[in-house]
Amino acid sequence: MPGFGGLACLPFVPYIADGFGRRHGTAIGCLFILMGALLQSFPPASNAEPMYLAGRFFIGFGSNIANATCPLLITEVAHPRHRGKITTIYNTLWYLVSDIEEEILMSPY
Repeated sequence: MPGFGGLACLPFVPYIADGFGRRHGTAIGCLFILMGALLQSFPPASNAEPMYLAGRFFIGFGSNIANATCPLLITEVAHPRHRGKITTIYNTLWYLVSDIEEEILMSPY
């Protein structure tokens, strides 16, 4: 379901990033992620599965917005001398940390 949410936001991401700016675009993406997490965490007992799936959709929607605006924001804010290194560190460590987090969450202990 997060993949469908990410696919659904693709037509809107450039307009969010350019219209609201990179910082506000990142905040909008994080708000969607927070809303999706709350939908997943507190579904009504009578309708739990659709609310869980809707929460996953919103998490995918928000994470693609944030993933599109964060590298641009970091590139714009960084000092020109450090811009390439900082952007590279962000783009590589994001995958490294997500892999470590996945290993921790998926471990049987």
